[in-house]
Amino acid sequence: MAFAGMAEADALKTISYYSMGSLVCVFIFALLLKSMVRPVWANVFNTGVSVITATIIYLYPSPLVCNVGAFVIGFSAAGGILQLGVSVMSEFFPKSKAKVTSFYMMMGGLANFLIPLITAYLSKIGLQYIILLDIAFALLAFVTAIVVFIRYYKVFKIPQTDLRFGERFFQ
Repeated sequence: MAFAGMAEADALKTISYYSMGSLVCVFIFALLLKSMVRPVWANVFNTGVSVITATIIYLYPSPLVCNVGAFVIGFSAAGGILQLGVSVMSEFFPKSKAKVTSFYMMMGGLANFLIPLITAYLSKIGLQYIILLDIAFALLAFVTAIVVFIRYYKVFKIPQTDLRFGERFFQ
């Protein structure tokens, strides 16, 4: 079964683009998170980009869109999003960092088990349904990131001297 008119060999290349996007994101956010951006901002940005990219792949399937989209989704959804989420939750629960990390890892393990089962089933029906599932999960992650973002600025008082991106708008 083909999606976006891609041969199987070409479709397999998208995994490489996805991996490259993930790797690039790790390096970029390693630099940005030191002093320019808070992890809570990165979570909202990355999940929003994932929703937009997955929607574009679904609406305009072509080899080029799929290849670029694989890189962008690798960047925004795989490139350290787990670590960013753990970082933000550890700020909310500083005395329970091990519990937060354990919960995140258990949910990741559950996803690693369930998602291949679900996508295997969906691939028999139509590959476009896998993209729709990705959109649904990305949208859920985006809404959750926004809720956490709003809560973050209600709970934590950011010093006036903190000049990271966007801080002056939420004080």
